[in-house]
Amino acid sequence: MPGLSISCANELNRAEITAAYKTLSVMPGYVVREFFADRKAAIAVSGYDAYPVDHLDDHNALIVIEGVIYNKSAKQVMADLQNIANRLISGLDVQKAVADFIDSSDGDYLAVILAKKRQRLCVFNDRWGKFPVFVSSRNRGFVLSRELKYLLHTAETIRFNPIAMAEYLLFEWNLSGKYLLLDINRMPPATLYAVDRQEDGWHCQTITIHPIDVSPLDTSPERSQAIRRYTELLVASIKNRVEKSRERNWGLVVDLSGGLDSRALFAALCRVNADMTVVHDCLPDADEKATATQVAEQYARSLICFSASPPLENLDEFRRITYATDAMVNCYTATAGWYEELEHNKVIHGTYAHIMGLGGEFIRQVFQPKRFYSDVAAMFADDAMSRYGTIDEVCAILRINPGEFRKHLVDTVAALPEANPRDQLRHLYFDNYRAIDLAGEDRHRMFHWTITPFLAKDLLTLAARDIPAREIDYFIFFEFLNELDPGTLIIPRHGSAVRMNSAFDVAKCKLKRRLYEFLRDNRFTFRLLSDLRSKNRHTAQNRRECAALLEHIVQTAMGSELIGTYVHIPALRLILARSQDKMRLYQWLTLLLFMDETEKRHGGKMK
Repeated sequence: MPGLSISCANELNRAEITAAYKTLSVMPGYVVREFFADRKAAIAVSGYDAYPVDHLDDHNALIVIEGVIYNKSAKQVMADLQNIANRLISGLDVQKAVADFIDSSDGDYLAVILAKKRQRLCVFNDRWGKFPVFVSSRNRGFVLSRELKYLLHTAETIRFNPIAMAEYLLFEWNLSGKYLLLDINRMPPATLYAVDRQEDGWHCQTITIHPIDVSPLDTSPERSQAIRRYTELLVASIKNRVEKSRERNWGLVVDLSGGLDSRALFAALCRVNADMTVVHDCLPDADEKATATQVAEQYARSLICFSASPPLENLDEFRRITYATDAMVNCYTATAGWYEELEHNKVIHGTYAHIMGLGGEFIRQVFQPKRFYSDVAAMFADDAMSRYGTIDEVCAILRINPGEFRKHLVDTVAALPEANPRDQLRHLYFDNYRAIDLAGEDRHRMFHWTITPFLAKDLLTLAARDIPAREIDYFIFFEFLNELDPGTLIIPRHGSAVRMNSAFDVAKCKLKRRLYEFLRDNRFTFRLLSDLRSKNRHTAQNRRECAALLEHIVQTAMGSELIGTYVHIPALRLILARSQDKMRLYQWLTLLLFMDETEKRHGGKMK
């Protein structure tokens, strides 16, 4: 990924750092710019020419910020960072100054400030941690990078984390900021790393400016107030982003699918009369072109349609793209998104920002407590939270004691700051979809700057915390669309016959939805829905595709010495042979391809 990389050690190996910089050129046209280097520390940024990076360098301090802050001028941003730098240079505490900066800045950014003479370093990110950032502090050193391969190259040893692997396979994301590798973690949102050089090395203090806590406020807005506020914040978010893109001479490209999130953004962009190019990607597994065309015509906008052809049966491409994107999402989704961007580049020329509709789900749904469970930990233990397979199956394959893994889940839930099960599940939902959304956003950002207005600072705060969880449901989004522009309700979303501006259709849809939720959120009936979905997969074509995927999985596992130390291959073959869920198999294939490629590149470091 483009962005910052930082190394601090008692004695940096210059040849090793130079070699590590080569891992940052993950795409053609990437350039690595080193802003600081001495025997103890090195700071660099990689990326394409238009990747947004600003810096200020003098004999006292270095300031580097990657990303964009949309509600401040570049001059104001640098003045605020200079204020933090002055405190760092003077040996004063910077926590409050950093907190003030985070609270006042709506943007996607990562900043580093180095006080050169004092050898003090502070690194912090935005309110909701929009960039995936990897960090490791071992052997009195500190390494941080937007690019995982940088940490792999500089690490003395590399070890996979079986607990994180099990989480990834069961839930599709890692709990509590873990990553698939031991000693490498994800940087949480609104976090400050205060790093000081001392006699025995670099010491890193992790300071959480704003912990993720979705406990309800004492004075939460009513539903109608929340919808009005959400609409106002979205329009303001879009205005700021359009203006900042204009300042940087970026064109605007907006995706328009057959769904509701992209439609909302498109309507809001039309509302502010944005100059934009509207595109539609004809996906290999869903033809939404007709719906997208209708919506574009309704607003008198032209629509550019293109069709990417991702090689979804090419194991080598799965391997390459999985490693390039750090296995953040399954190889099927990552490869489809990668080739979508390649097709974008063929159709649209010049420097542009890509506006995407990620994040609308935060006011549409959350995980809900299932009736007849005592608490959230009991839901985890009974696989009510498992997306792919069961705890016993995954633990059998990974040689993990299932009792110990269940205890780990109990401890994870107990560590959440929320006390109410509904709020705990909302927290987990936020972690889940934030990880998936940001992985997609960052994958596209490898090619062009990506803008996600739904994930603006105050908008996401309102959606993820301030609106009471009891108000979050499928239909609040309809009410939001009506507040934004009633015209958005005229055309049914792709795959649905529900006319959202028809009271009768919506009432009928609500009845069906309530029945579905009643079954989904009940301990004794939710498996029935899973069984029904599973039966729908029992087609000859699905069985053939699953058999081919299983063969790829087993071959990859058998060809890797590393995988054999973590995975019981006979159990893998036996258990996955019973699965007709392609996405479950893609999740397994993704992990094993990532492990195998890591071993091939860093075999001497694997433990």
